[in-house]
Amino acid sequence: MPFWLIGMMGAGKSVAGEALAARLGVEFADTDALVVETAGIPLPVIWEELGEEHFRTLERAAVERAAGLGIAVVATGGGVVLHEPNVTTMRRTGSVIWLDASPDTLALRIGIGEGRPLLASSDRLVGLVQLVQARQPLYEAAAHHRVDTEDMTVSEVVDVLESMWTA
Repeated sequence: MPFWLIGMMGAGKSVAGEALAARLGVEFADTDALVVETAGIPLPVIWEELGEEHFRTLERAAVERAAGLGIAVVATGGGVVLHEPNVTTMRRTGSVIWLDASPDTLALRIGIGEGRPLLASSDRLVGLVQLVQARQPLYEAAAHHRVDTEDMTVSEVVDVLESMWTA
């Protein structure tokens, strides 16, 4: 049964997810990595050359693939909640945990946003605030639980997630 981590880029899904999986001795998967593996090209190239719609189709297939892993920790792309079938699959197959942080913190964590197509504008913080505002209700609706990672170290986030895993 997958343990799905959702949230914005920079919330800690991949870093904390990989650390949690290592601590628990279970498989780790990242839906963005599965998309890249399937496409054979980097995410920014998928977005630039094939477009968001094609990316979302590949992402949907990655969610289905991850759902079949059994016991695993799965980090998802920030926009996975934009498509209801993804949310349905995640909620049906496991626990969905929303890792959350403020736009300022997210911006600090992701730096200049290189390789992040949705932050290609000159004012990345404004773009990030808009994305957070648009997606927050979707994360709230999708998640079984929310973890505020704002002032937490990766180890602290993993501790919280581990307590949810064993609950």
